[in-house]
Formats: sequence, C-alpha cells, structure tokens
Amino acid sequence: MAEVGKWERDALCAARVREGKADTEWWFPFTKGSNKPETKRAIKVCQECPVWRECRDFAAKWMLIGVWGGVVRVPTGRKPLLKANN
Repeated sequence: MAEVGKWERDALCAARVREGKADTEWWFPFTKGSNKPETKRAIKVCQECPVWRECRDFAAKWMLIGVWGGVVRVPTGRKPLLKANN
C-alpha cells in the first residue's frame, strides 16, 4: 500500500473522527451494508475538506472502496453510487 501523505494528516474526516463528531463507518458503508444517510454525511465532510482532490486521486490510483474525496467507490468495478458536487 502507499505511504501516508501529508494530505491524510490534513483530512477533515480524520479530524472529525478524532473529535468524536463522525464515525469511520460513514466512509466505508459496505462493511455493514450501504447506509445512505451516513454516506451523505461523509460526502458533506468531503465537500468541506481542504484535501478532497488528493484523497480522491489517491483512491482512484489504488482502486480503494468507500467514500474518498467525495466519491463513493463500490467493490468489483461498479460505478460510483453518489458523487460530491466538486
């Protein structure tokens, strides 16, 4: 896997989870089934994040599933379910 970059330290999602204002499950809706309200909350955090582009690009490069940079990537080559308006 890739090294942790500076963008990850600046990610708003990580800060919100550390502060107890968000749950990591919001960004990985497939671990317990897709839960649209939580997914939409994750995307909203992404829309406010200063490093959403780096996050999105990282996930695309490594083909990661979950919500990354406001884009929902689902397993096995399916198209994204929801996209942020960025």
